[in-house]
Amino acid sequence: MQDAVVNLIRVSLRDHQRFGAPMPRRGNQMGRGVPSTTYPCAPGGPNDYVFITAQQQMWAAFAAAIGRPELADDPRFATEEARWENRAELEAIIAAWTGGRTKYQVMEVLAAAGVPCGACQDTGEVLADPHLRAREMIVDVDYPTRGTYQTVGCPVKLSDSPVAVTRPPLLGEHSADVLSALCGLDAAEIGRLRDDGVL
Repeated sequence: MQDAVVNLIRVSLRDHQRFGAPMPRRGNQMGRGVPSTTYPCAPGGPNDYVFITAQQQMWAAFAAAIGRPELADDPRFATEEARWENRAELEAIIAAWTGGRTKYQVMEVLAAAGVPCGACQDTGEVLADPHLRAREMIVDVDYPTRGTYQTVGCPVKLSDSPVAVTRPPLLGEHSADVLSALCGLDAAEIGRLRDDGVL
């Protein structure tokens, strides 16, 4: 699943390299669940966020994990609808807790409690992720006029059909081969087309 998502964010990964910085985040709220969005984490940088989502059956475990077990039975937060109606107050409680921890610390605590949570990686963190590199989802490609750059690998991994990610051709790199194979031109004719500026 992670491989497929990395492939889906390939434009943001490309733009990170084009503009030399992580891409800005956009909206994150998922439906009407609370918690079910991103929350700020320490040390408070622009990419220090964690995504948390806890359905009703996870609510008590979530409240206990953040050290606030009394929230599980608090009438303002006890049901999904009540949490949505009182979301501003609850979001502040959650953000205060996440703000004192790094996104990876939050992820460890909530994962141990069985609450879905994930560190929000910026494009630079994705490009450097050792797991993604080991799975060949982030690969290095050497390009003659640009040097080495990183790109996304193939998310479909089939043992009988491996995919090698290779560089794209240079402009006109295969013109002679194509003109010879498809048009039947010999080397002299191709040379004349080059001399005349056609190629």
